[in-house]
Amino acid sequence: MRTVYKYSAFFLLLIHLQHVSKAQKPSDTLRLLNRSLKEIPDSVFSLINLRELDLGIGWVAYPSRHGVKKKFEDQNQITTISPKIGNLKNLECLDLSSNDITILPNELAELKSLSTLCLADNFKLDLESTIKIVKGLPKLRKLVLTGIPGVVKQRKRIQKELPHVKEIWLTMDDAKQIE
Repeated sequence: MRTVYKYSAFFLLLIHLQHVSKAQKPSDTLRLLNRSLKEIPDSVFSLINLRELDLGIGWVAYPSRHGVKKKFEDQNQITTISPKIGNLKNLECLDLSSNDITILPNELAELKSLSTLCLADNFKLDLESTIKIVKGLPKLRKLVLTGIPGVVKQRKRIQKELPHVKEIWLTMDDAKQIE
Protein backbone atom coordinates (compact mmCIF):
# COMPACT_ATOMS: atom_id res chain seq x y z
CA MET A 1 0.00 0.00 0.00
CA ARG A 2 1.33 3.39 -0.96
CA THR A 3 1.47 6.30 1.48
CA VAL A 4 0.26 9.64 0.14
CA TYR A 5 1.58 12.68 1.96
CA LYS A 6 -0.15 16.02 2.26
CA TYR A 7 2.52 18.63 1.65
CA SER A 8 2.72 21.70 3.83
CA ALA A 9 3.20 25.09 2.21
CA PHE A 10 6.63 25.31 3.84
CA PHE A 11 7.68 21.96 2.40
CA LEU A 12 6.56 23.01 -1.10
CA LEU A 13 8.61 26.17 -0.81
CA LEU A 14 11.61 24.04 0.15
CA ILE A 15 11.07 21.93 -2.97
CA HIS A 16 11.17 25.13 -5.00
CA LEU A 17 14.44 26.20 -3.42
CA GLN A 18 16.11 22.78 -3.18
CA HIS A 19 18.54 23.27 -6.06
CA VAL A 20 19.44 26.84 -5.20
CA SER A 21 22.82 27.62 -3.70
CA LYS A 22 23.40 30.78 -1.68
CA ALA A 23 25.11 32.43 -4.67
CA GLN A 24 22.19 31.80 -7.04
CA LYS A 25 18.82 33.44 -7.45
CA PRO A 26 15.81 31.23 -6.70
CA SER A 27 14.48 29.29 -9.66
CA ASP A 28 11.82 31.01 -11.69
CA THR A 29 10.07 27.68 -12.38
CA LEU A 30 7.94 25.73 -9.94
CA ARG A 31 6.63 22.30 -10.87
CA LEU A 32 4.16 20.82 -8.40
CA LEU A 33 3.11 17.90 -10.58
CA ASN A 34 1.26 14.96 -9.09
CA ARG A 35 1.40 16.04 -5.45
CA SER A 36 -2.21 15.27 -4.49
CA LEU A 37 -2.91 18.99 -4.04
CA LYS A 38 -6.49 20.11 -3.48
CA GLU A 39 -5.54 23.79 -3.58
CA ILE A 40 -2.54 25.93 -4.42
CA PRO A 41 -0.50 26.53 -1.25
CA ASP A 42 -0.56 30.19 -0.15
CA SER A 43 3.25 30.27 -0.09
CA VAL A 44 3.26 29.98 -3.89
CA PHE A 45 1.56 33.37 -4.21
CA SER A 46 4.50 35.05 -2.48
CA LEU A 47 6.92 33.93 -5.23
CA ILE A 48 6.54 37.17 -7.16
CA ASN A 49 9.42 36.44 -9.57
CA LEU A 50 7.93 33.13 -10.66
CA ARG A 51 7.77 32.79 -14.44
CA GLU A 52 6.47 29.24 -14.84
CA LEU A 53 4.02 27.40 -12.60
CA ASP A 54 3.04 23.83 -13.41
CA LEU A 55 0.22 22.39 -11.32
CA GLY A 56 -1.07 19.97 -13.94
CA ILE A 57 0.26 16.62 -15.02
CA GLY A 58 3.10 18.17 -16.96
CA TRP A 59 1.09 18.75 -20.11
CA VAL A 60 3.13 21.75 -21.31
CA ALA A 61 6.44 20.09 -20.54
CA TYR A 62 5.29 16.58 -21.58
CA PRO A 63 2.46 16.82 -24.16
CA SER A 64 2.43 13.04 -24.68
CA ARG A 65 0.69 12.69 -21.29
CA HIS A 66 -2.41 14.43 -22.62
CA GLY A 67 -5.42 12.27 -23.30
CA VAL A 68 -4.72 9.82 -20.50
CA LYS A 69 -8.17 9.62 -18.99
CA LYS A 70 -7.25 7.63 -15.90
CA LYS A 71 -6.56 9.62 -12.77
CA PHE A 72 -3.20 8.98 -11.24
CA GLU A 73 -3.20 8.22 -7.53
CA ASP A 74 -1.19 11.33 -6.69
CA GLN A 75 -2.59 13.63 -9.37
CA ASN A 76 -3.52 17.13 -8.24
CA GLN A 77 -7.25 17.74 -7.86
CA ILE A 78 -7.38 21.50 -7.52
CA THR A 79 -10.96 22.76 -7.70
CA THR A 80 -10.56 26.50 -7.19
CA ILE A 81 -7.83 29.03 -7.84
CA SER A 82 -7.29 31.70 -5.21
CA PRO A 83 -7.64 35.33 -6.28
CA LYS A 84 -4.08 35.66 -4.95
CA ILE A 85 -2.98 34.25 -8.34
CA GLY A 86 -3.02 37.91 -9.39
CA ASN A 87 0.11 38.46 -7.24
CA LEU A 88 2.22 36.50 -9.74
CA LYS A 89 2.66 39.43 -12.16
CA ASN A 90 5.78 37.94 -13.81
CA LEU A 91 4.16 34.61 -14.61
CA GLU A 92 4.60 33.65 -18.27
CA CYS A 93 3.46 30.01 -18.30
CA LEU A 94 0.68 28.47 -16.22
CA ASP A 95 -0.28 24.81 -16.50
CA LEU A 96 -3.47 23.85 -14.66
CA SER A 97 -4.20 20.80 -16.79
CA SER A 98 -6.07 17.76 -15.52
CA ASN A 99 -7.40 19.28 -12.32
CA ASP A 100 -11.05 19.75 -11.30
CA ILE A 101 -11.30 23.51 -11.85
CA THR A 102 -14.79 24.82 -12.57
CA ILE A 103 -14.15 28.56 -12.88
CA LEU A 104 -11.11 30.81 -13.09
CA PRO A 105 -10.84 33.87 -10.85
CA ASN A 106 -11.06 37.30 -12.51
CA GLU A 107 -7.64 38.07 -11.01
CA LEU A 108 -6.08 35.73 -13.57
CA ALA A 109 -6.57 38.58 -16.08
CA GLU A 110 -4.03 40.59 -14.03
CA LEU A 111 -1.24 38.30 -15.28
CA LYS A 112 -0.28 40.59 -18.17
CA SER A 113 2.98 38.69 -18.83
CA LEU A 114 1.23 35.33 -19.31
CA SER A 115 2.05 33.88 -22.74
CA THR A 116 1.05 30.21 -22.25
CA LEU A 117 -2.05 28.94 -20.43
CA CYS A 118 -2.88 25.25 -20.30
CA LEU A 119 -6.34 24.33 -19.03
CA ALA A 120 -6.59 20.94 -20.75
CA ASP A 121 -8.80 18.25 -19.26
CA ASN A 122 -10.55 20.41 -16.68
CA PHE A 123 -13.82 18.75 -17.66
CA LYS A 124 -16.03 21.03 -15.53
CA LEU A 125 -14.44 24.35 -16.53
CA ASP A 126 -16.89 27.07 -17.53
CA LEU A 127 -15.91 28.01 -21.09
CA GLU A 128 -17.79 31.34 -21.22
CA SER A 129 -16.08 32.88 -18.19
CA THR A 130 -12.73 31.45 -19.31
CA ILE A 131 -12.95 33.24 -22.67
CA LYS A 132 -13.80 36.55 -20.94
CA ILE A 133 -10.72 36.26 -18.72
CA VAL A 134 -8.42 35.20 -21.55
CA LYS A 135 -9.47 38.27 -23.56
CA GLY A 136 -7.74 40.36 -20.88
CA LEU A 137 -4.35 38.65 -21.34
CA PRO A 138 -2.60 40.73 -24.03
CA LYS A 139 0.60 38.65 -24.24
CA LEU A 140 -1.13 35.26 -24.34
CA ARG A 141 0.07 33.36 -27.42
CA LYS A 142 -0.70 29.73 -26.56
CA LEU A 143 -3.97 28.50 -25.05
CA VAL A 144 -4.66 24.80 -24.50
CA LEU A 145 -8.35 23.95 -24.02
CA THR A 146 -8.41 20.30 -25.10
CA GLY A 147 -10.87 18.12 -23.24
CA ILE A 148 -13.14 20.97 -22.14
CA PRO A 149 -16.79 20.23 -23.02
CA GLY A 150 -18.20 22.30 -25.87
CA VAL A 151 -14.87 23.73 -26.92
CA VAL A 152 -14.77 22.12 -30.39
CA LYS A 153 -18.26 23.39 -31.26
CA GLN A 154 -17.13 26.89 -30.28
CA ARG A 155 -13.90 26.80 -32.36
CA LYS A 156 -14.73 29.67 -34.75
CA ARG A 157 -16.10 31.89 -32.00
CA ILE A 158 -13.06 31.29 -29.78
CA GLN A 159 -10.67 32.10 -32.62
CA LYS A 160 -12.64 35.25 -33.47
CA GLU A 161 -12.81 36.48 -29.86
CA LEU A 162 -9.14 35.76 -29.15
CA PRO A 163 -7.26 37.06 -32.21
CA HIS A 164 -4.13 37.82 -30.16
CA VAL A 165 -3.71 34.13 -29.27
CA LYS A 166 -1.62 32.53 -32.04
CA GLU A 167 -1.94 28.88 -30.95
CA ILE A 168 -5.28 27.63 -29.65
CA TRP A 169 -5.37 23.90 -29.03
CA LEU A 170 -8.90 22.53 -28.88
CA THR A 171 -8.15 18.94 -29.90
CA MET A 172 -5.07 16.73 -29.92
CA ASP A 173 -4.97 17.16 -33.71
CA ASP A 174 -4.22 20.85 -33.12
CA ALA A 175 -1.28 19.89 -30.94
CA LYS A 176 0.03 17.36 -33.46
CA GLN A 177 -0.01 19.94 -36.28
CA ILE A 178 2.19 22.28 -34.26
CA GLU A 179 4.70 19.74 -32.90
